[in-house]
Amino acid sequence: MKRNYVFEWFDTFVYHELNPRHIDLQLLEQGRAGQLSEEATKQKWLVVQSIREQVIQVKKEKHGQVLLKAYYHSLVNLMDIVFNYKATVNQRTSTKYNELLLHVEGQLNDLFGVFDKEYSFYIRERERLPFVRLLPVRNMVREKVETIVRQLSNDGHPPGPIRIIYDFLMDFVARIDNKEQVSSRHVNFVLGMLDDLEKVTGVMSVNDCPHLHELLIYWNLNIKPVVDYFIGGKDQFMAGLGTMEEKLAWFRKELMKVQQIPEKPGVAFDPGYPSLRHYFIAYLSSQISYLEKWETNGIMDNEGKQESLIVPQSVKKIKIPFSVDQIALLLRAFFEIGFFEIKSFRALCKLVVPAISTLKVLNPSWDSFRVKSRTPERSDLDVVNNLLDRAKEQLNTY
Repeated sequence: MKRNYVFEWFDTFVYHELNPRHIDLQLLEQGRAGQLSEEATKQKWLVVQSIREQVIQVKKEKHGQVLLKAYYHSLVNLMDIVFNYKATVNQRTSTKYNELLLHVEGQLNDLFGVFDKEYSFYIRERERLPFVRLLPVRNMVREKVETIVRQLSNDGHPPGPIRIIYDFLMDFVARIDNKEQVSSRHVNFVLGMLDDLEKVTGVMSVNDCPHLHELLIYWNLNIKPVVDYFIGGKDQFMAGLGTMEEKLAWFRKELMKVQQIPEKPGVAFDPGYPSLRHYFIAYLSSQISYLEKWETNGIMDNEGKQESLIVPQSVKKIKIPFSVDQIALLLRAFFEIGFFEIKSFRALCKLVVPAISTLKVLNPSWDSFRVKSRTPERSDLDVVNNLLDRAKEQLNTY
């Protein structure tokens, strides 16, 4: 059944007649502004009624969701256009025109409120928000972040997580400044962070863990800088441990700490990636398992140091002179174009990674390959693309 497009009048009005390049300011001063304001109010209520009628007529919930999502995007586009008109028009151009812009913005904002109240169940949190709704959040974050970071530093919190938090929050501000798409999920995540940060009272938690470390895991801020920070800290700490027993004891203690840290219910910065807590539990468990096997198969001297390790010829490793991130990207690319006949990328990593080592990592974690392949850095992409270019040049010589 063909449906009428409910925003037809608003589209024509906003994109054409309300455009500051097309508007007739003289007509506005002669009474046209009042007529258009009344019509905008009337059309708002017609849109509300039409959407309700169309939603009722839809037989399948999925079709209703598609319909509402399309209308939501149309509304957000209209709100952003009106906001841009307001930002570019000289306030002295026409009092009537500015009043008309404010009125139309109010009507569209009312429609957004209807979506928020009646149809939020069908509009996913990952849908973008209109800029007029993001502006006050941006201003609040910008106002609070400097104070929060200064207080954390003065209280003696470690600089690593402070820098991660600051960069993440300022990236949020920059996204809005650059008018990039920002979702309600992103906004709610940031607001939750600010609320938690303002409640921080001590440097260390009851689990003898830096409070900010716990918060990064509690928030499930599953971004690459957080993973790199924790893995880098582990490598630095492990370098100061001499015996296998010391290393095992450290990993077991860290595993116990992570297992005691809760996750914020139903929250993840990017739900498409693994949760930090689960990732680090799996990572620490795999390291413990590996060291236990090393300890069992190896020959220990009187000081508890590993003298040698008996490794069957069949599990000798292939050394690849690239980083974990770069090898992971290459594996994922070949997997996704069908080069490997295997059911999942996870299964591929579990099969391939134990047989390789990198320039810096003797025994890379297969799970770290899986995670890092999803969070590529531009520098790593450039290295992999250059490698593929060299391979193509080599093939042309055959």
